[in-house]
Amino acid sequence: MKTENHFTNNQDNFSPGGSSLEKDFRKLINDKRFHDFSIKCSDGKPVYGCKAILATRSDVFDKYIFNKSAESKNNCSFKEINSSAMKVILEFLYTSKVESLTFNNAIEVYYASIHFKLIELQDHIIEFTKSLVNGDVDIGR
Repeated sequence: MKTENHFTNNQDNFSPGGSSLEKDFRKLINDKRFHDFSIKCSDGKPVYGCKAILATRSDVFDKYIFNKSAESKNNCSFKEINSSAMKVILEFLYTSKVESLTFNNAIEVYYASIHFKLIELQDHIIEFTKSLVNGDVDIGR
């Protein structure tokens, strides 16, 4: 009995929602439709995330989400981290990239990366800062 293989590697015929997992996960960042966790930041603005992703990618978020009382399992507050920096943290947790890192938010993001114990992100910010100092990155001069 011969079976047909209907699954091809032709990208013209197959597109499972997006061109890459990273791009698909990027769409989830701070999207209220997909959140089950709310993060109140120092500027009073909320940022939204998915517990499964946050807890899996960050031990700090894991403790906030699963070691809290029932009423606080769906939200938390960070009085020291603004929403701009938190969005970059979520971008990193969701995609392992930081395309939204800029001259204006690098210090806040670095501080937040220390809080969340994200060594790889800290290293990236240090390299980004070195590039700024060396003039390798255009900062609008």
